[in-house]
Amino acid sequence: MNYRGRKTPYEQLNFRTTREYGQADGFTPPLVNPGETSKSMSGGIVSNFTGQAYSQAPPPMGFYDGLKYGDIQQVALNVGLVDQLVLSQPDVMRTFLLVTNIDPVSTIFIAFGSAASALVGLPLAPANTVFFDSWVPQNDVHIIGNAASVLALLMYSNKAI
Repeated sequence: MNYRGRKTPYEQLNFRTTREYGQADGFTPPLVNPGETSKSMSGGIVSNFTGQAYSQAPPPMGFYDGLKYGDIQQVALNVGLVDQLVLSQPDVMRTFLLVTNIDPVSTIFIAFGSAASALVGLPLAPANTVFFDSWVPQNDVHIIGNAASVLALLMYSNKAI
């Protein structure tokens, strides 16, 4: 209520406070009384409603599936004026590809399936990145630089089909 005894706009909208929401229709209170602990299906203590530390570590999530998720490999490259095959066509499906030009002054050129040159290839300016995560090229990756020594970073992930 405001100083005139009228409801404020907030009160007129009838918002519930956190305490009131706890008694709202459809609210299911926790099955454990405050001060007690809940147990996981494996019997380990998962949480303590008093805010104290766990008596043991919770069980692992177990969500990693090597056939569903891939590991990212990273390779530091030092390319020059000669074309280099930096990543060959995979035997399995490539799911992620990232190339970063970490050189502060030189440009690199990236080609897929053929030798790279300044005329054939995707130019990547200094301190820029190109990545493929939705549609990922599966063919060979070639890189060439426009200087004798250009630093780049290649990251990729392959997984079984």
